[in-house]
Amino acid sequence: MNLINNMARCSKQDSPVVIGAKGSDGYIIVTVINKGMDIRSRLTERMFDRFCQVDNLINDCKRQVDVGLLYTYRDIIEAHGGKIRAASKINKGSRFSFTLPVEKNLSREY
Repeated sequence: MNLINNMARCSKQDSPVVIGAKGSDGYIIVTVINKGMDIRSRLTERMFDRFCQVDNLINDCKRQVDVGLLYTYRDIIEAHGGKIRAASKINKGSRFSFTLPVEKNLSREY
C-alpha cells in the first residue's frame, strides 16, 4: 500500500496509477506504474539502500514521499526468493515491479 500511495502522490493530476500482476515461469510479477514520478535513472537501484535520501531521487514531486520502507520491502521480497526493481523515464513516469516465486502446490490448484 505504501508503494501504491507514493506512486499516486507523485502522479500527474487526473492520471491513473496502473497496477498489474501476471504469472511467468513459476513467479508472479506485480507492477505499479504512474505518469509523473521522475526518479533520476542513475539512482533507481540506490533507492532501495538503507539510508537513501529521497530529496536526491525524485524530481518534480511536491508532495511528501516515504521511500524509507523500500529497503524493508527489498529485504522481505528477497527473503522469499524474489526481486524488486524500479525504472523511470523523464516525462513518462515510473514503474516499480517485484517478483515472488509461486508455491508449486498453489499453482496447480488455480
